[in-house]
Amino acid sequence: MAGSVTVTYASHALNSMKKLKQVNVAWTADAEDASVPDTTLSNLKGYLVKAITNPGSTAPTADYDIKLLDAADATADAANAILIDRHTSTTEVKMFDPPLLLAGDYTFNVTNNSVNSATGVLILFIEE
Repeated sequence: MAGSVTVTYASHALNSMKKLKQVNVAWTADAEDASVPDTTLSNLKGYLVKAITNPGSTAPTADYDIKLLDAADATADAANAILIDRHTSTTEVKMFDPPLLLAGDYTFNVTNNSVNSATGVLILFIEE
């Protein structure tokens, strides 16, 4: 079975002037080669303040990496390498201090996983 990525978006009002965009990225690695398809996260605009990574019930390889690749330069990680070396069984929370500016489309990219059918979730919180 081919790997898959599902992206959902939600907005939360922080107060009358500020909104928080939540981006949920659920992924499953390919059943034969453990790859995860690169997927576009559309229209991310604001400051990335928090990210949560949660390995699934079929845990990925220890120290797997997540990157948010910039559309202007596919080698540039907009998350500034903060989401690399994820834990194989523990949910991790990363606060971005200072927050990272996002403006546009980014490619969700998972590497260094060798577990077939591994699953995981990335949740991004962006102050708009």
